Amino acid sequence: MASIEAIRSEFLTDLWLPLLIEGGKQFYPNQRKNKKMKMFVFTDEEVYGEVSEIISSRITCEEKVYAWTDTLIKASRLQTLRPIAVLGSSRFEDTVIENIESLLECMPFDIVIFDFSRQVLQQEPDRLEKEIGCIEHVLRAQRTVIINEGFVFLYTTFLDNQTLSCGKIKQSSDRVHVDEWSGLSVTALPTNANLDEEKMTAIRGIISQLLLKHKCKGNLSDKISANWDGKKLYSICGIILRRV
Repeated sequence: MASIEAIRSEFLTDLWLPLLIEGGKQFYPNQRKNKKMKMFVFTDEEVYGEVSEIISSRITCEEKVYAWTDTLIKASRLQTLRPIAVLGSSRFEDTVIENIESLLECMPFDIVIFDFSRQVLQQEPDRLEKEIGCIEHVLRAQRTVIINEGFVFLYTTFLDNQTLSCGKIKQSSDRVHVDEWSGLSVTALPTNANLDEEKMTAIRGIISQLLLKHKCKGNLSDKISANWDGKKLYSICGIILRRV
């Protein structure tokens, strides 16, 4: 069985870096080298190597990295060792909705990386539903301040044996009012997704609708790993454009 870091390295090489580089070319075509795209990312010092690889690709630099980590100890270590801005030190999905202003002050971002697999995995009900719910709040905030053509979006998480409820996501999303939007449509999606393929179908369908809801569009790609320690790494990403 491959290690989780080997799996992540494959994702970085095959999916994430090519997309980030393409986004840099699309949004900053006149900057041939050393693009300084503003990046929001979940990270900590132990796994900072991935951020370093993104920086090495010359699409961003440490001064343009805005990090979120899930504990005060990790945040303190990052702030001590790296010249980056650390915006949060708690579980993202538990606190970001109440603290969205801390992100708004730094938006818009050229790259938004929601990597929930970099947080300590908690076996709690509605984990995926909470992740997707807080992503919508950030997408909404990002869209209100975006001045560029768009941004690069990545969402990465673990799929385990917990059920994903499209109905719960719809209830949460429909409380976020947007004019001329009638609500998420989940009738064509699995009601309670148990199988990995069902969860992937549900997440693709919901993320696509959330982009439309908040006046964005984009072609999404995704990838799932082989089983690792009873779960699978799953990532969905795309270059997101504004709809006017």
